[in-house]
Amino acid sequence: MRGFTAENAITQKRYEADFKELVSAERCKHRLRHLTEEPHLAGTENSRKVAEYLRTEFESYGLQVQVYAYHVYLPHPLEVHVELVSPVQHLAVSKEAG
Repeated sequence: MRGFTAENAITQKRYEADFKELVSAERCKHRLRHLTEEPHLAGTENSRKVAEYLRTEFESYGLQVQVYAYHVYLPHPLEVHVELVSPVQHLAVSKEAG
C-alpha cells in the first residue's frame, strides 16, 4: 500500500475494513430518513432532537462529542405555505409551522 510502511499498511487496511462495515446504502437511507422526517429549523426543539441523534450516532462510533449552545438572531416565519398557481391552482399541505 503506497504511503504506508508494511506495518502501518496492515493497520490502515483494518481501519478501512472497519469503516466499510459502518457504511451501507441501507444505513445511509435510514439515517437520512430520520434526519429529514420532521422540519428542524435552527433553534427549535426538533433541531435539538437532531443534534442529540447525531451525538448518539457519533458516540456509537467511539467519537468524543461536545455540543455547544450559542445564541444568534434568527427570524422565524409567521406562516409557511406553498401554493402552485399555474397551470392549476393548488395549495399544498406543509408540516412546517409558522
